[in-house]
Amino acid sequence: MDMKYSHPFAGNRPSRATWICLLIATATAATSCGGRTSGETTDSGSSNGDAGSAEADAKDRDAPDDAAGPWSQVCPDAPATPGSACDLDRTQCEYGDAWWNVSCDQVFWCNANQWTVFTVSAANCMPEPGPNPAGCPPDQGVIGNTACSDTSLVCYYGQGPNCTCVDPGGDAAAARWSCVPGSLCPSTRPRLGAACSGTAACTYELCTFTEACVDGVWQAENGGC
Repeated sequence: MDMKYSHPFAGNRPSRATWICLLIATATAATSCGGRTSGETTDSGSSNGDAGSAEADAKDRDAPDDAAGPWSQVCPDAPATPGSACDLDRTQCEYGDAWWNVSCDQVFWCNANQWTVFTVSAANCMPEPGPNPAGCPPDQGVIGNTACSDTSLVCYYGQGPNCTCVDPGGDAAAARWSCVPGSLCPSTRPRLGAACSGTAACTYELCTFTEACVDGVWQAENGGC
């Protein structure tokens, strides 16, 4: 059946007083829904601001907002109860905002149709990185695969990219910078369970943790060297 749209004011032009009441009601509704107007986000929502802000990218990574819907199309919005039923076998879902170390977040794995707590990285949880040590180059762009001397250095550039001074085979004279992730990967590590496209495999913790885009979802892979 064809439906015709009828304007609510058809045939009756509203008075000035009616318009004023409508404007007041609209303003009240806009501020009463969570205390924010259209276009703003809460601390837990996705940011629609400057894409170059690494801080906003990490803080709001893969988080839902009112328009985008849930952060994942395959994972529950909140952490599952261990032992509860699931139907996407071998799917991994991550909860938390530890962009620097997946071991600091809570990861669940759908195994044999039950959610179980899952450890995906060989590295232990460590505190969020602070300012770089004095020995770190000021700009990641000048590092490349250049030589280095202090193999204790791990340098972070924004919330994601990091470079480690590595001595292959224990030969300090051959130490070189090794940086992750690759240029074709998201700079801030996506949450396990977030949507992706393609078949990229991206290392975020050198020798310990890699994520791969598998069937449209970011999942953990063996990150060994």
